[in-house]
Amino acid sequence: MDDEEDKANLIQVAKDVHKRLSAENDGLRMHKELTLKPSKTRGWRVELASLGRGEPRLEVWFCQYAREGRRFFWYGFYAAQADKLGHLVNSLPESLREVQEFSGLDMRLASNTNDEYVLRMPLDSVNFNHPIYEEYQESGYRYSYYGKYDSFSPVNEETMPGIVARASNFFGEVLKARG
Repeated sequence: MDDEEDKANLIQVAKDVHKRLSAENDGLRMHKELTLKPSKTRGWRVELASLGRGEPRLEVWFCQYAREGRRFFWYGFYAAQADKLGHLVNSLPESLREVQEFSGLDMRLASNTNDEYVLRMPLDSVNFNHPIYEEYQESGYRYSYYGKYDSFSPVNEETMPGIVARASNFFGEVLKARG
């Protein structure tokens, strides 16, 4: 794993998804700058847009949360208030419902760290590329994620367009379904 190469790949995917979302989805609050931020899951994240002030954000991650020792792309929605994202997910059609849910009981500290987390049991291969809902609690606050872990590997110039297309399509499907 080359951290600098992985960061560059995440930024490129984020830029390409951002460009597609900007062209296709009115009503999103697109972020003007795409900033790489640490994820606390042995990787990084980039915020792309939001559904409005205080509403869920659209994000792309490249991290080891799904399986320690290997980074995977995750694309989806994050909400600082779990109820807001839970309401959105519950309004989606069956085809977009989650196949699995995670909570704080499903994560553990990553090896040799005090502040980075991974899943206690690595994500089963059959659950990659399917929606997953995650809800966590910290200091009395409940926050949540809804998205997909992309199984495609290795990540390079040839495979990134497919990741961008799958992420963009997922965001588009959810945004269209929510009305």
